[in-house]
Formats: sequence, C-alpha cells, structure tokens
Amino acid sequence: MLIIRPQFRHYGVAVGTVILALLLTWLLHMLVDAPLFALFYAAVAVSAWHGGLGPGLLATGLSILSINYFFSEPLYSLALGNLDSSVRLGTFVIVTLIISSLNAQLRTAKARTEVSLLKLQVSEERYRRLIDTAYEGIWTTNAEGRINYVNQRMAQMLGYSVEEILDRFIFEFMDEEMRREKVTNFQQHQLGIKGQFDCRYRRQDGSDLWTIASTNPILDQQGKFCGAIAMITDISDRHQVTEELRESEARFRQMADTAPVLIWMSGVDKLCTYFNKSWLDFTGRTIEHELGNGWSEGVHPDDLQYCLDIYTTAFDARQDFKMEYRLRRFDGEYRWVFDTGIPRFTPDSRFLGYIGSCIDITDVYDELRLRKQAEEQIVKLNQSLNRRIKEVETLLEVIPIGIGIAEDAQCHHIRVNPALAHQLKIPSHVNASLSAPDPEKPQHFKVYARGRELAVDELPMQYVAAHGVPILDLEEELVFDNGETIQLLVSAAPLFDEQGQSRGCVAAFLDITERKQAELRIRQLNESLEQRVKERTLQLEEANQELESFSYSVSHDLRAPLRHISGFVDLLHKRIGTTLDETSLRYLNIITQTTKQAGTLIDNLLEFSRMGRTQLHYTTINMTYLVWEVQQDLALESKGRMIQWHIEELPQVKGDPFMLRLALRNLIENAIKYTQTRPKAEIAIGSCQTEAEILFFVRDNGIGFDMQYAHKLFGVFHRLHSTEQFEGTGIGLANVRRIIHRHGGRTWAEGVVDRGATFFFSLPKGE
Repeated sequence: MLIIRPQFRHYGVAVGTVILALLLTWLLHMLVDAPLFALFYAAVAVSAWHGGLGPGLLATGLSILSINYFFSEPLYSLALGNLDSSVRLGTFVIVTLIISSLNAQLRTAKARTEVSLLKLQVSEERYRRLIDTAYEGIWTTNAEGRINYVNQRMAQMLGYSVEEILDRFIFEFMDEEMRREKVTNFQQHQLGIKGQFDCRYRRQDGSDLWTIASTNPILDQQGKFCGAIAMITDISDRHQVTEELRESEARFRQMADTAPVLIWMSGVDKLCTYFNKSWLDFTGRTIEHELGNGWSEGVHPDDLQYCLDIYTTAFDARQDFKMEYRLRRFDGEYRWVFDTGIPRFTPDSRFLGYIGSCIDITDVYDELRLRKQAEEQIVKLNQSLNRRIKEVETLLEVIPIGIGIAEDAQCHHIRVNPALAHQLKIPSHVNASLSAPDPEKPQHFKVYARGRELAVDELPMQYVAAHGVPILDLEEELVFDNGETIQLLVSAAPLFDEQGQSRGCVAAFLDITERKQAELRIRQLNESLEQRVKERTLQLEEANQELESFSYSVSHDLRAPLRHISGFVDLLHKRIGTTLDETSLRYLNIITQTTKQAGTLIDNLLEFSRMGRTQLHYTTINMTYLVWEVQQDLALESKGRMIQWHIEELPQVKGDPFMLRLALRNLIENAIKYTQTRPKAEIAIGSCQTEAEILFFVRDNGIGFDMQYAHKLFGVFHRLHSTEQFEGTGIGLANVRRIIHRHGGRTWAEGVVDRGATFFFSLPKGE
C-alpha cells in the first residue's frame, strides 16, 4: 500500500490547484478576451491554507510562470513583457505572498490551538479522574447555590448518587441550625472572600457528617461571582475523637474539681496552665492569679527556693518528683502539703509538661512530728529506764533495807538483795521463799509475829500475793536455830499483770532490832525523866510562888519609902511652899517627879515579871478591832494633835487577847510619842502573810533611829533618848518582845534618823 507523506501531499495539492487554475483560466480566456488571474489567487490561497507557507510559495511560483508563459505578451515565453504585465505580475506576487503568509500563520495558530485543546482535554481528563478518585469530596455551585458538579467521593460521603445531588441547593444537605450559620459563609463567597470552616452535613440516612470545608469563589472575567468550589474533608472520626477528648477533658475537670486533693498542670515552658477548684478554694485566689508562676506567691518564703529547685531539676530531667512545703491557705495560715508531680507525654513520646497533686498533710505532719518526738522520747525514756534500772539494781545492792521480790502468785521463788540475804543469813542468789519446795526453802529460821509462829500462808509476802492487798509496817521476829533473834519492820505490795491479776509482790524488810532496843532504853529513860520533871515542876512551882511573894514583898517594901518621900514633899510644899525661892521649888518638883517615875518603874518591873509567868489563854482575835480599842484608849494622849491614821484591814489570829492588846498598845503609844515633834503625824498599821506566819507592822514618820542601835531597842532599860526628850522607862518594847516570843513569833525594827521607824512582829499561822 502506497503511503504518501503529508508534506508531499501538501505540495501535490499546490501543483494540482495551480494546474486546475491554469485550465480553468485557459477556458475562461477563450470565452473572455481579457485574461483573469483570480483563479490563481484561489490556487495560492488553497495551497497555503492546506499546506502552509511552502506549498503556498510553490503555488505562487507556478502561478507566476503559468501567467507569464500563457497569458502575458510575448505569449509562450518566460520573458517579461510590457510594463503593464510586469505591474500585474508584481501585484500578483505581493498579494499571493500575503495570502500564503496569512494562511500559514492561520494554519500554525490552528495547529497550536488543536495541540492546546488536546492538552486541555488530557488535563481535564486527568483532573476529572483526580477529582473523582480524590479522598476529599469536591463540588461546585452556581451563583444561586445549586450544585453543578460533585465528585464521587462527595456523593459517597453523603450517601447519594452523583445524579441525586446535581442541581440541588447545597443548603438542602444541612439541618436548619447549620443552614442559618452557613448562609453567611455563602454571602461572603458572593463578595469574593475565601473561607475555611467546620460544617455539619446531613447524610441520606439522617446521620451527621462532620467536615472541614475549604471554599473559593468562582469569578468570571469581569470579576463577577458566578459560583463557588468547595473541598470537603470528612473529619467525623476526628470529630468523634475530639468530642470524646472534650468529654474526657470535661470528666477530668469535673473529677479534678471535685477531688479532695489540689491538682495542677504545667506546660513545656514550666509555667502552670491549670489549677483545679480544690486548689483555688484552698488558696482563696482566682485562676488568673495562680497561672504561670503566680502560685509561688502562696509558698512560704522559707520553702520557696527549695520548692523551685526540686521542680526545676525534675522538670529538666523529665523525672517524677515529690516534695513537702508550706502553702498559704485562704485564712492566712500556712499548711504543710505533700506535692507529687509526674511528666506528661503524647503516645509518640512528645513531652507536654507536668501534672501534679497536693494533699494537706499538716495534721499528718504534726502527727508524724509528734510521733517522731514520741519515738525520740521513747528512746530517751528507754535510756532513762535503763539508767533507772541500773540505778535500782545498784540501789538494791547498796541499800541497807532488805528487799524481796516474788514473780509468782504463790511466792514459790523470792529473789533478795544483799541486805535481805544478810538478814536471813543466806547467799543472795538463793531462793528465800519459805513456801518453796523443801529442797529449796531455808530451814534455819522461823517467823513470829505478836508472839506466835506464822503459818506459810500468813507470811507477809505470801499473804499479799495471794490476796492482792498491801500491808504496811508489820513487825515480825526471826528466830534462828542458834537462838539469835532479829526484829524486822515489813511493808509489802502486790504486783499485777495487764489483766489486773496478782503476779507476785515486792516487800521491804527494815531491821529494827537496834531501834527496838533503843526504844526500850528510851522508855526507861522517859519514865525516869518524867519522874524528874514532876519533881522539877514542883520545885519550879514552889520557886514561882516564892518569886511572886518576893515580888510583892519587894514592891511593898520599895513603895513604902517612896510614899513617905512623896508625902513629906507634899507637906513641905504646903508648909513652906510660899516662902521658897524658885530653885527650891524646882528641887521639890524634881523629887516629886522622881518618886512618881520610881513608882511607875516598880509597876513596869512587876508587870514584866508577870509576863513570863502568866498563863496564855488562846482565842481567835480580830486584830482590826483590837487596834481600834487601843486607838480609843490613847485618844486622850493624841488629843489636840494632827495625826493621820492609815489602818489596813487586818487578819484574825490565834492568841491571848490581853497580851496582844498590851503589845499593840506599847507600839502605838511609842508611835504617838515619837511623832510629837511633827506638825502632821502619820501612823500606818498593816500586815502581810507568808506561808508560815502573819507579819504586822506599825510605821510612823517620827524621829526614827540609827540602825546600828536596833539590837538594843527590845532590851530592858535600853533607851535611845533621854527622859527629858521623851518620857519612858525602857521596859515597853521588852514587854512586846516577851509577849510575841511567848506566842511563837518574832520582833524587829527598821528606821532612819529623822525619817521615821517601822516596828514589826510576826505570829505563826494557826494555834
């Protein structure tokens, strides 16, 4: 089969069309005298249109040869003729060249268009196959929102066929809620705005299709909106996972917020991103205050650096950590918390941060601290107990009192210390129980009490252990086989187990043999002494009677001369008083005053003497009332003077009211006497108490005294001032001391010259 190449065919067409044009022109020339070249233009145009520039040029050349040879003068010659023929041929050449060139360009453009169209068809086919096989759903809409294209994937996603979807409004595949929301998106497309958003479509079976829709508006050449194209990605699985994650997170937050522990979370930057409700309730702060590093404001300043160091070190190493620190509660109190943190990772081991929890361990911490202190105390107590045991063991070794210990209720075995072993004349390691089996029990002594031998069950330790009651100060006598006897004072107490049952006893044996012998000798001495005391008492009573008789005799004998002197002085004063000069009168007055002082002195001496012999009559005395009585008795002496009294409420005492009244009178009388030089006298009377006695004082702002003479104040006839300055006999304070001493009390005085004095006396509490 003959195959003609396309380029040869194009040139053949050029030759054929020129031959055809030549023949037709020849025929027309025969009919019309003037030659017509239009057919040759057509031959060139057809050749150039069919074959391009080359065949067109060939047709042009053949046409020029044919015209010049067959139709131009000279005919049948290729030589150029006249000018008119040359112009026509030139015009023909120009026109045919233009025609060939234009046809060639048109043909080239057509070929290119065909190639482009072919490529476009191939591209469209490839794009269509790509769209139809794409994982994402794709559809396009017109300007009204009707779907004019949808790929197979989108149809599958919605559960429809492609035909069922085409030409339907896109909003028909949404529920009412989503339709209202997406109308806004479509309006944005009409404005030429791209968009990407989550969208929920309704499948044919009524289920929801969750997608991410990426949309672009389609604009015409004038920029007018003519539709939209959307790429739909099915995220139903991811949405379900997201919903489950959201539900899980909600459950976590609900669980965390209701958990009784403080929960926190931090990100990869070490900053805290979450605190549960328990944390916020505990600290009393808002989540905004706690986020980041705000939580550290609640940590005790002494614990903050320690806390941050542990957190940072563990964070950098991606390791768990545990720590204890003090966190400020909403009421300002710092509470001990135990904080545990663990790192968080994704399934592909990507680090997310930390999650931790805190529990308030203040009570536990205090309990542990107390337990630790208790353990330390127990150790100390054990050490102390061991020391005490050693001390007791040492004490039992050296104490001169016999100690016996039985550790069974029948006292079958009794341990003794060296002192009791010595008393019983047995080694200290030997069983000392008389209720022990015969081979063990001692056989060389017997026990007596109240003159008879005690049976085994009557022995002190056996009785106490059996009955569970103590005995105290039981005297027993040990009689040894050699006739020696010793007397013991026994005290025993039972020992009880945890159930309160007797498990033995402990007893102390004091050797009172020498004491009994001493008591016997003392009784004998007491009997002898009592007899001598009776005899001495009789002698003292006789002496006191003689002394009292002597005192009255002396008083009478001394008073008689004084009365004579005083009487004769009065007679002289009456007889010659008017004739005596001033000096003689002064002498008589001195004699009178001296005799009066001597009488007063004799009275005071008798009173002082009686103070030591008079029997005391004890009764309860109201000291405040007693002071008031004395104050009334001395009112005459203080008449006309300005005296400020400070008298406290005084306690009641036991004593002889007559004697104590006399003592108070002497003290208060002295205070009045020795403040007479003061324009305003101040006298204070008060008291205070100690554990054993009651102290009374009389204080004045009088002339006072020098403390170096204080020891002389309470002596008989000791005076610090002359009778010319202050009258007196020097016996008053001696009487005070004797009265107070007989009551079992003390007397003393304190003073400063010209600044007053204070006189104290004490009385014992009780009788």
